[in-house]
Amino acid sequence: MAGDQNVYDPETVESYLLERSHWGELAGLSILRGFDHPFTSHPRLDLFLTDSSPHPEKDLGCTICHDGQGSGTEFLWTSHTPNTVEQQIKWTRSHGWFDNHHWIFPMKPSRFVESNCLKCHHEKGSLEPSERFPEPPAPKLVEGWSLVEKYGCFGCHEVGGYDGPDRRIGPDVRLEPNYAEVAQQILQDKGFSEEQSHWIETLANRPDDDRLRHQIIAVLEQDAKLASQESANGSPSGPQLRPETHKLVAALKDVEAPGSYRKPGPSLRFLRSKVEFDWLYSWIEKPANFRPSTRMPQFFGLHEHLQDQDDHAELEVAKRFEPVEIRALTEFLLVNSSSEFEYLARPAEVTEKPSVERGKWLFESRGCLACHSHDGFSGIASDQGPDLSRISAKFKGSAKGALWLYSWVKQPNRYHVRTKMPVLYLDPIAEKDATGKPTGAVTDPAADITAFLLAGGSDWTPDKQPEAWSADAEAALQDLAQEWLASDTIPSVRAKKFIHGEGIPAHLEPVLKADEKLLIGLNNRNRTERLRDYVARRTISKYGCFGCHDIPGFEEAKPIGTALAEWGRKDSSKLAFENMHKFLEGPGKPHAAHEHGGHGHEGDGVGHAESHAEHGHLDPADFDPDTSYYIQALSSHSRDGFIWQKLRMPRSYDYKTTKNKGYNERLRMPKFPFNAEEREAVITFVLGLVNEAPADKYIYRPDPRQEAIVAGRQVLERFNCAGCHTLEMEQWQIAFESGQFDEPSQVNDYPFLAKAFSDKEIAISKQKDARGLLHAALHGQPLMSQETGLPELVDEGGIPIEPDDDESEPYYLLKLWKDALVEGVPWLVGIQDLMVPAAKDGYGPANGSAYPAWGGDLARYLFPRVIAHVHETNPTAKGSEAWGWLPPPLMDEGEKVQTDWLHAFLMDPTAIRPAAVMRMPNFHMSSDDAAKLVNYFAAVSDAQFPYEYKSQQRASYLEDKEADYPDRMQSAMDVVVNGNYCVKCHAVEDFQPAGDATTFGPNLADVHRRLRPEYLRNWVANPKRILPYTGMPVNIPYKPGAPGIAETLFRGTSIEQVEGLVDLLMNFDTYSRRQIEITSLVKEAAEKNAPQASAADGNKSASR
Repeated sequence: MAGDQNVYDPETVESYLLERSHWGELAGLSILRGFDHPFTSHPRLDLFLTDSSPHPEKDLGCTICHDGQGSGTEFLWTSHTPNTVEQQIKWTRSHGWFDNHHWIFPMKPSRFVESNCLKCHHEKGSLEPSERFPEPPAPKLVEGWSLVEKYGCFGCHEVGGYDGPDRRIGPDVRLEPNYAEVAQQILQDKGFSEEQSHWIETLANRPDDDRLRHQIIAVLEQDAKLASQESANGSPSGPQLRPETHKLVAALKDVEAPGSYRKPGPSLRFLRSKVEFDWLYSWIEKPANFRPSTRMPQFFGLHEHLQDQDDHAELEVAKRFEPVEIRALTEFLLVNSSSEFEYLARPAEVTEKPSVERGKWLFESRGCLACHSHDGFSGIASDQGPDLSRISAKFKGSAKGALWLYSWVKQPNRYHVRTKMPVLYLDPIAEKDATGKPTGAVTDPAADITAFLLAGGSDWTPDKQPEAWSADAEAALQDLAQEWLASDTIPSVRAKKFIHGEGIPAHLEPVLKADEKLLIGLNNRNRTERLRDYVARRTISKYGCFGCHDIPGFEEAKPIGTALAEWGRKDSSKLAFENMHKFLEGPGKPHAAHEHGGHGHEGDGVGHAESHAEHGHLDPADFDPDTSYYIQALSSHSRDGFIWQKLRMPRSYDYKTTKNKGYNERLRMPKFPFNAEEREAVITFVLGLVNEAPADKYIYRPDPRQEAIVAGRQVLERFNCAGCHTLEMEQWQIAFESGQFDEPSQVNDYPFLAKAFSDKEIAISKQKDARGLLHAALHGQPLMSQETGLPELVDEGGIPIEPDDDESEPYYLLKLWKDALVEGVPWLVGIQDLMVPAAKDGYGPANGSAYPAWGGDLARYLFPRVIAHVHETNPTAKGSEAWGWLPPPLMDEGEKVQTDWLHAFLMDPTAIRPAAVMRMPNFHMSSDDAAKLVNYFAAVSDAQFPYEYKSQQRASYLEDKEADYPDRMQSAMDVVVNGNYCVKCHAVEDFQPAGDATTFGPNLADVHRRLRPEYLRNWVANPKRILPYTGMPVNIPYKPGAPGIAETLFRGTSIEQVEGLVDLLMNFDTYSRRQIEITSLVKEAAEKNAPQASAADGNKSASR
């Protein structure tokens, strides 16, 4: 309280203190401890300090999260770190703060405070929002972690999180074993048998098959043994495989603690079948020229550190050699790639030519926009995959490009076995008219999508490339090859002789490195080609291209960068700051205006020494607060300053050092297109990598159910499941006055559907806060406009408000997806929408917070579009049921489906819902990934996993039920096949319903394998209580003690009728078996196929 008034915001407190209090008199302030209070000393008391939080102060203290001097009892001695230069100046003046260099673990500034979460939280999923903590616990850290994954930093820099095979010490972000690439490479050896080749091909597609991998290792080792025996004594049964193949056996061996991340870039194994020289050269030179939003970093043209006059010679060296590297790489990658990729042929049954118009709708509706963005579609922009707006320019005038694109769209895993792009099942479509009858036309959706992508209007073209191996280029190639070859064992003079003469003598082959063997037997005919390949291979090794891409011949290559597992504790004296201060004073001085903004390639962010001559030194006060912090950090030689500049201008640490380095000794880290916010997020993650787990009791160790949730979230993110599916509905936390909401409608519903709220939950929902307001947590989604797909505002009467209506009080009609308590009264899913007062200055409730849904962007985007598309041919289709045509929400998937069915479905998806505009694609995920998803969904739903015993499918259960009602299963089947009930909309085995396909449901013959019994019972009883948008009606209404449908179909009460129907569907296989008598079929077959006795046979028999 301030005076005699309740105060809930800092502004009012300031106003009271400045305007209403009297100087010289005591001002009374009563501070109530709690959430969202202007005087709460520590943020997020739901997460920290309190006994009810996960981090109680009495157990964890302070330094485990903050670092600093735990023994310090005064501000001066606790080793605080200011968050800005301005704060540093203020602390110095007010508290005598100083930078204590003798304390090596100072407190993190507030901008990096989240980084220490990594000490105890080794899985990203444990730091992401949840139902208990909808406000993200560590948003900057999680963003940085995600950026490291997205941009593939782990391709060069391992982040090892294991000490031994199973002891975790930190986050583990490492590449998976290279089994798939090795399998593809050894498959090039034609010495394998047909069966062995099939093994290897299977391993390439399923590298998690350890049994098969060990079989292949045995084959390789046995053949290598034959090779050694032949070499020793001339054994006649010689090896069948090449020595290069034998060497790859080591890359197939078990890894003690394997990584789990796929390479982030596309495979280059079949590159020649995809792109032309000009495009590839331009892409390598500067990827952002073609695709401004690309995640591929820039390797060439990074010359900010070579702008001074006295660096001109070093700049010319870079400008001379870089085009050689680019051309050598371009030619080598095309020539070295395999020519064995086979383009897919168009299906013979297709009758229609590819259509751009059809392709655009298919691209939109088949799920492409869940991962990709395209200028042709507004309102959605995913970055899981690349922006495809300019894809037509990539393949312009290229016949093979069009063939490749068709093959890729249809079956991407044929080109890249470890791609995350799924197979979309783009099978030919037999077109139908408005009545559902086939027209005879057959279209090819893959060809239509290809036609749409190739019809893009981009006018981008590659820059004109330098003349192919001109005299100057060849001279530069030879000089660069000489620089690579020269070493302690091969002096420069001798290297020059080899390069310009007849190459390296053959007798030196045993001591040569693999790349150097290319230089044996050089002559004028092969010199350029051999030197090109040599320089290209050395360049690939130099820049670590294989860390992101599958490149033939580099299957055994290791990451080239510094391991980062302990970087957050790296001694700053071991960091080479070199001449960074002078660089920032001169050509690298930051311009704050360049350091902020949206995603993409920033400006170079540098100025010129001349414009800053008036200072003569670097003054942090000249810059914005963030830039000034990092400049001060660089001046203090701290880790955060070093990595900031490393990410901003990675080659800048070579400033004034290149004169003393060879060209290939210069820094090689590329520049990633991070903006300022992304850069700080990555820094937050890297600073948290300390490889220093605290005492075991502090490590986050979830129970098995929570562990399944954490592991599953990683797989959900890897395959972008949230791109299509809603995984969590919006959560609205509202505050309201008593009596604000009317009582909900009362329904006569099945007792087992009622949500059992505890007395404690009811009491809490009736508690008022200090403002006299009640609180409720609502999970759901507001009513969406069928025209725009946006949340619709309504007035008090539930009538939509026009955009120009400024007088009506706005409300949202919130459709609940989880039963809720509002002032002690249950509001049930599927019964009545809740009318919530809307905020007038943004989205959400007028008094409270709205937390966004997790996932479902594509479904929400498509909602109005599928309605419009269906209405073109079927104007009477119900738009309110359109959610059923889209990717389904998966919040309750665990309590819905059986675990073994879901695992099989994820491994090999089948079509389920005829009304859906798209079907589940095949991601070719591993069995382990599928199992993690299965366990995740079960754990989130608090369902039993990994297996559940279904008592309804016991033989004794059916026997007991049928003892009193012998025809019970048949009676239930009579309900199913009655034209007024199930078969009106559902297929049953071979039976298919007629009518509007948008109203059709799944085949009921598959229910016993797919659904859990309790879910099925609840669904049959009242479908809207499970799925609020469903159009399925209540077929058996609840009538206490009385039948819900005619007893001529099924005897019993409504509950018994529901149970009978559920028992039939859960035992449909048993029912089906009862309809077939196998014994009679065997007898008929035996009589039909019995051998006919001949007269001769009879005579022989008689003679015996």
